[in-house]
Amino acid sequence: MTTVPTRIRELDSLRGIAAFAVLLFHFTYVNDAHRMAPFGLAAGKYGVELFFVISGFVIFMTLERSGSVRQFAVSRIARLFPAYWAAIFCTASVVWAAGVGTADNLPPTAAGLGWNLSMLQSFVDIPDIDNSYWTLAVELLFYAMVGTLLWVGRLGQIEWFCLIWLGVLILFRIAHRQFHFTGVSAPILHFLEYGQFFILGIVLYLARSGRARVLTLMVGLLALAISLFGRDGHLHLVAMAGYFAVTGLCALLVGLAAAGLIPLLNWPPLLFLGDISYPLYLTHQEIGERVADAAYGRSVPPLACLVLATTVVIAISWLIHKSVEVPGRRWLRSVLEPVAVHRPVAGAGNRTSRQT
Repeated sequence: MTTVPTRIRELDSLRGIAAFAVLLFHFTYVNDAHRMAPFGLAAGKYGVELFFVISGFVIFMTLERSGSVRQFAVSRIARLFPAYWAAIFCTASVVWAAGVGTADNLPPTAAGLGWNLSMLQSFVDIPDIDNSYWTLAVELLFYAMVGTLLWVGRLGQIEWFCLIWLGVLILFRIAHRQFHFTGVSAPILHFLEYGQFFILGIVLYLARSGRARVLTLMVGLLALAISLFGRDGHLHLVAMAGYFAVTGLCALLVGLAAAGLIPLLNWPPLLFLGDISYPLYLTHQEIGERVADAAYGRSVPPLACLVLATTVVIAISWLIHKSVEVPGRRWLRSVLEPVAVHRPVAGAGNRTSRQT
């Protein structure tokens, strides 16, 4: 079995590229009311798919190096919440100051803010303070699913579990095309639409650690094949060809990055982008739109509005990373780790992963 490094910096850079692609998608395509950009990067939305493949790889690596479900939970809480709480504070402050927000153009209520702080708002149909938060609910469902496997000691049978999971995803896609479900919880719906990307990440981790077998290859190919339904679940030629290519490219990039075969990902600016990727993803949409609106209202040229909004959210993200995310992660771990009793899991290592 090949030893996988406890941290793969190339994956951090790749995550930074994914976050910046989503930023450009929102700034130049979705929210470009002032026509700031001379281009519209619609393809930037696929940064989400890349995020999920990276997450599948990294989270399964973290699971295998966790001694217990509690230890895994502590690592996730310490990783996610400090920067998330800081991002909520910054975003809510800007939205309240501007007097508009994502929920019917109103600032978040106190109750809405409270639910957002828990990261569970999507599960009770409370609007996200920033629309980008929807992916966090999908991540939480993934953590709960694989954490359950860790709890019952079945990580060694992950490929068989993934085959069952893929079967559910395929049945959902077929049924959704026929019946167009309504009333399905948004996190559940998104989890069914994007689950195959987490599976691809798991398969790539098994391959990187030298444990790929025929069954692993079958799981990976089936996960790729689901993209033939298209991103929105509707089967038509353009969606089949384009989305299959996107899925394959995401898997290829993560596989090459994990193997250290993309030297460019060690370029310092990309490593910096990787370091701030999480707060950048959390803060860019609402704050960036408010900054652009304010600048445009003061007759700043459109392209300069785009540059200004991007610069501001990068600066905020760096401040959150340096002053909250890194020290907050250490502090929260120190508080929570005493209650995370170490219990070795069969088939899993006992080192704590540094890749987050």
